[in-house]
Amino acid sequence: GIRTSDPPKIELGGRPHATSWARPDGSGSIDLHWTIPDTGAAERAWSVVWRDAEVVSLAGCDVRVGSTAFRALNVALHAVHHGPAEPKPLEDLRRAIDQLDDDTWNAASRIAEELDAVAAMNLGLRLVPGGAEVAERLGIDATGATRNLLLLADGAPHVARSWSTVLEQPTWRRRLHGAWLLAFPTADHLRAWDRGSPALRGGVAGAYWRRLRRGASALPAAVRGLARLRRRQEDG
Repeated sequence: GIRTSDPPKIELGGRPHATSWARPDGSGSIDLHWTIPDTGAAERAWSVVWRDAEVVSLAGCDVRVGSTAFRALNVALHAVHHGPAEPKPLEDLRRAIDQLDDDTWNAASRIAEELDAVAAMNLGLRLVPGGAEVAERLGIDATGATRNLLLLADGAPHVARSWSTVLEQPTWRRRLHGAWLLAFPTADHLRAWDRGSPALRGGVAGAYWRRLRRGASALPAAVRGLARLRRRQEDG
């Protein structure tokens, strides 16, 4: 069997978008999404998807899936969510740009407007050849992009985005709480995400040590990513 194992909310930018499920021994995990990350109107996401859903045949059953326009948007959002270092989402987006016409991308941009995801769509498109031209034809830009989105598009490591989220919390108390969650998440979180799975080598203590070690090794790149973002913001 599997059981739920949610990461701390702070690691999802304070806006969880999925429930993680894993086997008790930590071997294998899946995400059950209830909304779409990197959108500003997450509470409306599924109603928009469902409204224009199409029916496809899958293993002999009729299954409703998002419209072609929504899938075009989703592939751009998926690319920016994983950044420039993750090849598969970028290849998916490259193929979508090669195969879809401007009418489909225009429809995708209208859905992005409904979901407050225009900035994310723009940043995603610009990660692959030909994407900037699509964004320019659509007349979309990155106005209103959050710091987290800009870090994603820049390829900053996860720890940079996590600490950026912590630093953006409105009070010192919430910042301290967020810092604690990042350093010492729940044991269930570690079972779902620790790369030492399936057996959690060294137990939970070993998993905490590996997490802290990975965070420390990523810290220089995280600092550079935050510094680049600050310089760009200062330059306007």
